[in-house]
Amino acid sequence: MKYISRLQLTFREVNEELQKHNASTLPYLVLMSRIMSTLPKEFLFKSVWESIPVADRSVDLLIERIRLIESRLPRKEVSGQALHMKMNTLCFLLNLTRTIKKLRR
Repeated sequence: MKYISRLQLTFREVNEELQKHNASTLPYLVLMSRIMSTLPKEFLFKSVWESIPVADRSVDLLIERIRLIESRLPRKEVSGQALHMKMNTLCFLLNLTRTIKKLRR
């Protein structure tokens, strides 16, 4: 779950930087979508998430549900999926870092 914490931190940093430049901040929907996109297809999480009413969805609930599903997966399967998620997250973080650097100029 470290990759999600890292996404949250980067999301917060980007929003702080946007606020410094009097720009609109990113909605939490962007963060939730990014977390969802890092999940492998085998995770079968999308249908679970879509069954939750939109008004009830939050980052905390998303993380809670992902943890629950991860805890039920066999250990070997979790390791392979974690590597896939980490690679996706790394690419995303690199792009956000570049964006932050451009904003700071």
